[in-house]
Amino acid sequence: MRRALLFFVLGAVVVAAGLIGLSLYSARPPETEVIAVPTQGTTKGSPAAPVTIIEFADFQCSHCADFASGTLKRLEREYIATGKVKLIFRHFPVLGQESVWAAIGAECASQQGKFWAFHDLLFRARKGVDSGAFRPARLLTYAKELGLDEEAFRACLQGGQVAEKVRADIQEGVKYGVEGTPSFVIQGRLIVGNQPYDVFKEAIEEALSQSK
Repeated sequence: MRRALLFFVLGAVVVAAGLIGLSLYSARPPETEVIAVPTQGTTKGSPAAPVTIIEFADFQCSHCADFASGTLKRLEREYIATGKVKLIFRHFPVLGQESVWAAIGAECASQQGKFWAFHDLLFRARKGVDSGAFRPARLLTYAKELGLDEEAFRACLQGGQVAEKVRADIQEGVKYGVEGTPSFVIQGRLIVGNQPYDVFKEAIEEALSQSK
């Protein structure tokens, strides 16, 4: 399982390098964030937050999308925006080739300071597995919707440099025992699946009490 995951992402460099002359498709415009919280790269929340949640997700994963539109919003209001928790997103693309493309696209958006906007757009745009929603041409359209530098984004997709970051995320997930998405690590404790909010709250409150 672990070796298969690593070899799966290795192909992303070759795929990304071959994106030339791609046509563009329509995309839905991004929605407004419910609450503003500090962001830096793939991290959401204050760097000084006493509790860290590491999320391992796949942009084609329906349960990951549900977490992003539901539980995450509540965590933002009650823990992230208040400086108690920071969330770090890690890629774990296991559902198909478009999962890899989406992860690479998100990292290219991160280079222009738009990871979280791209993250939200991808989860809204997702359809079935490898259904075309995350083909490279679509990713270029999403970049345009967000006002990114299209040429820089295209060069990033074609260059394949960020595939190493995606591969490193998977290796980190394997280290924690992650086998599917979404999975979360809260101060070393692994939580598997889009669990009810109270499960996250219990783990966070326990971690907060231990940090005092």
